[in-house]
Amino acid sequence: MLKLDLSNSGDQILMKTLTLLKHQFLDIQKLRIDHIEREDEDFKQFIDNCNPSSLQKFCFNHRYLGDWRIGEKSITIKYYLSQLKGILSKAEKEVYLENLVVDDQDLGDIVKASANSERLTIRYSKVMASPSLDFASPIPYKTQYLSFMDCGYSDWNNMEWDKHPEVFENIVIAIKNSSLKDSLVKINIFGARITIDQVNQLLSTHGLDNITVVTEKNEPLGV
Repeated sequence: MLKLDLSNSGDQILMKTLTLLKHQFLDIQKLRIDHIEREDEDFKQFIDNCNPSSLQKFCFNHRYLGDWRIGEKSITIKYYLSQLKGILSKAEKEVYLENLVVDDQDLGDIVKASANSERLTIRYSKVMASPSLDFASPIPYKTQYLSFMDCGYSDWNNMEWDKHPEVFENIVIAIKNSSLKDSLVKINIFGARITIDQVNQLLSTHGLDNITVVTEKNEPLGV
């Protein structure tokens, strides 16, 4: 496992050294990057260069310094997303992302880029979804597990999913209109601001009764 904690000065030096050397990573079982607090050009260059030939698990910003519930210092993922797409596309077992601000264009890009991964989790994040949300991917999905753990809270822009289920419905419709509907087995809403009954109703309305809704705390694999 390659783990970088960006609150650690030694890890920051290592990151900059690897970037300067243009080090090319080969097979990595797990890439984990913690404590990403701001727009960081050095880190952006690192992930642009750090594109392993193969990857099993990718964990982004799991450990975080701040109050997630109010979105303090949450990262606007758009700043890094162009560079991250290459890494997301390589992860075969899991993509695990935390403490982000994700608009619907970002969400579509993340889900599509992670199509090769069996599991995708977006946690402690402000997730927005409009009717234009699009999950249509040029490659078949392998994603079986989709988790929005601890998302959809009122502290962020009045986006409570229980009060505005049409926002989550846009996610359901994007699933229905893509090949993700053929691979997806479970949606996890542990700690999210929406109920199992609400999500089951949305899935049933759109003919996706084959997908099971669960509420389970899912930490990154192999932490």
